[in-house]
Amino acid sequence: MLRLQSANEQLQKALEAANSGKLHKSGAPLLPPGMAKPEEVTEKMRERQRREPEQWSMTIQQWVDVMQHCIQQPEYAELKKAKHGCVTMYDINEAFVKPWTRGTGCSVAVLMSKEQEKRACLMMSHAWGEHVEQLLKAMQEFFEDRGLDYSTPIWFCVFGNYQPGDSAGPSIGEQLAMDPFASVIESSDIKKRSGGYGMVAVHTTTADLYERLWCVHEVDRAIEQDGVEVAGALSAEYVAEVNRRVQMFLDLGSSVSEALAAAGITTNTSKAKCGNPSDESMLIKMITSRPEGFKRLDEAIKRFRVAAIPDVVFNLERWAGSIKEKLRGATITVWRIGPGRFRYHDELMARMKELGVNWKEIHIDPGDVENAMIGSPAISEAWANVLASGDLPDLVWEEGGRLKQEEQNFPQAAVATRNSNILYYMNDVTMYAPKMAKGFDHVRNLMSVFDDIPKAAAEWQNRFPSTYIKDPAARISLRTKFISAAVNMMTGNAESLGMLCHSKSNYLREVHIAQFESQVDVVVRAFPICSWASSSVAIVTGIVAVDSPDYFGTQDLLSIWMKEAGDWKLLSMTNDPTNTASEEIAQFGDWAVTHLAPFQTESDVVEENHVASKAEKHKPKGERFDQWQWKPADISEPFVQVAEFHYGQSSRLFLKGPDVSECYVSEGSLWSTGSTWTLRVWTLSKGMITIGEEVDFQN
Repeated sequence: MLRLQSANEQLQKALEAANSGKLHKSGAPLLPPGMAKPEEVTEKMRERQRREPEQWSMTIQQWVDVMQHCIQQPEYAELKKAKHGCVTMYDINEAFVKPWTRGTGCSVAVLMSKEQEKRACLMMSHAWGEHVEQLLKAMQEFFEDRGLDYSTPIWFCVFGNYQPGDSAGPSIGEQLAMDPFASVIESSDIKKRSGGYGMVAVHTTTADLYERLWCVHEVDRAIEQDGVEVAGALSAEYVAEVNRRVQMFLDLGSSVSEALAAAGITTNTSKAKCGNPSDESMLIKMITSRPEGFKRLDEAIKRFRVAAIPDVVFNLERWAGSIKEKLRGATITVWRIGPGRFRYHDELMARMKELGVNWKEIHIDPGDVENAMIGSPAISEAWANVLASGDLPDLVWEEGGRLKQEEQNFPQAAVATRNSNILYYMNDVTMYAPKMAKGFDHVRNLMSVFDDIPKAAAEWQNRFPSTYIKDPAARISLRTKFISAAVNMMTGNAESLGMLCHSKSNYLREVHIAQFESQVDVVVRAFPICSWASSSVAIVTGIVAVDSPDYFGTQDLLSIWMKEAGDWKLLSMTNDPTNTASEEIAQFGDWAVTHLAPFQTESDVVEENHVASKAEKHKPKGERFDQWQWKPADISEPFVQVAEFHYGQSSRLFLKGPDVSECYVSEGSLWSTGSTWTLRVWTLSKGMITIGEEVDFQN
């Protein structure tokens, strides 16, 4: 009690000293370099504080300068001692912001930018109770990761609003009446299409910003706006604490959902509060008036928190390690419906032995049926028997035979499997696990940890050592962006995925956005395995694990990236098994050795405008299926081609050589979705991709 009282007394003295001007002869803490002195304040600056809140901005460099200046002052040292190491923005406001701005009628942002009026291109959403030093480091990392120019104007409420509450400037109430948050978020300058960077939500260990209703309101307004990206900036301390909590709960046997809730990744925004009861009532009414209200916000917050912590919570290697022990000694009963023994059975059994799993397989022969896709009497009889006995199989593996629709309606969960040589997944294979089966949890665990990720990464890197990306910034950027793209693709978040995309990506076309299927209550963990690049084009492959009540398992992903305005942007991403088999990825690796790796500096890349012709459909004589055909690009340099067939959330890529005899794809190589597909041909040469004209068709 005495210690607490002493700390409070020290803090109060520090604040009183700052506000009374005793700390400096000037009567206020030392001004930051570049800040206008009281005698330099103009009427134009004062007028600016009373209109257009989106112009209460300062540059990133000015914001960093002010934050660093505060931390270097003796007043800050006294505050830090009094607060046992944790100074918050409440403290900065009282000790620095108010003394600096009192009597000027101008906020810190206006005093720093003076008469340079610029609309903000980035808004920082934060809790005033955050740790100041964590805030500064988290934002500096965010600026660097995004490659933001330090002349970019930003909006930060502590520095943007006039805080003293005196007659020299607008009161807090008068400023709030201008709805500054909405003004900034709804401004065209903050939107991606205008070159803006949206809103960033800052996370530190000392305050959860979504316990504050105003912060909830900010993200609510942001996600309502078309083209406003919402991202997270997390301090290293916050990430470490999240990681500790997640890993602890997983190690103790909790589910992923429970671990995420324990670590604060998932949130309940309906519990958020604010100090003013009338404001609280107003904000709750605004949020609940929109479809799905607080639930919609909870999902949005989880998505960008997931995207911001890819290497920690969603690192498959660590997560899988904690689950493997639960599988050792487990028995999994498998129904394999099909005509016979499949060719990778020995490898599968070897892997089960390695994991310590007792794989109990029961072969169900569909019999001689005209159409195995609609079921057979033999399957129906066997299924009726297990339903009657309650002894359900833990996993149903269908090859060339199907349960009837009414049988499939039994409570079940779909299983996604990696397209590997052991668990071989193609379009004519379906797997699912009855939820009421005894070994349901074992199946979930098995499908999530089947891959030995460190081994897979080492094998690919040893196989293609010369394609290693030299630039560390490019490696980190591509790794992080791959994980964010994978999460958004697998959860069907078209808007967030679109913000990562190249302007030429099919993901930005409305005809494909309309085909996205949004997934709720799903967790996606992604792990990049291989990355190959020139200075302009990159190929990144990896593994994703999907975990939701009705769909789970692991899949391979392949992604293609292109530089645009100096930043890596997604061109295409696919989980189509045609492209994620080892042989297909190996072919991409072989291409990278010749067409990407030698061109890792910009001076090596020569931009070409030669493209393949627009593909056309033809009916070859004697062939069952039509063919899509095109003419290759007319270039003398070595090149290869990719025929990109994009459909909704994924695509099917066909790798082709340069010869005209290879310039076709049979429609028999596609599969029917009953939706619009888009075909175009890429030409890859000397580290560059050129893209031909697209053609849309129904398939």
